[in-house]
Amino acid sequence: MLWALRAIRNMNQDEAKKYLESLTNKQLVELMSEVFKTRRCDEGTEEAYIQAHWCIAEASRFKTDDGKGWESWEVELLALHDNEQYEGGWSDASPICQGGECTECGTKLFGWAKHIICPVCGAKAYAT
Repeated sequence: MLWALRAIRNMNQDEAKKYLESLTNKQLVELMSEVFKTRRCDEGTEEAYIQAHWCIAEASRFKTDDGKGWESWEVELLALHDNEQYEGGWSDASPICQGGECTECGTKLFGWAKHIICPVCGAKAYAT
């Protein structure tokens, strides 16, 4: 995804937006995960006091059984596939349809692969 970061660097904001909108969901998650690794809201705070980084999430909710209302919102973080488990990688058109939970930190996860990496703590996780 380094190629995408280089391409965006030479675009104005409208061009960059159009480019990002043209990516598949998987491509966008991979690109933004790379960018977000080093981002945090409290840039001036020393890491001795706080560890933080941004993550990508999907918020979703379903219709109630009677169809008249909505259930509560749920948030799942989008997780990259575990490169150690998949030598050939994944198609950029892969749907994001696998859900799971990190056994280390308990975060709800969503991704395109069954073997994924938690974007919060970096632990390996399994999705179904």
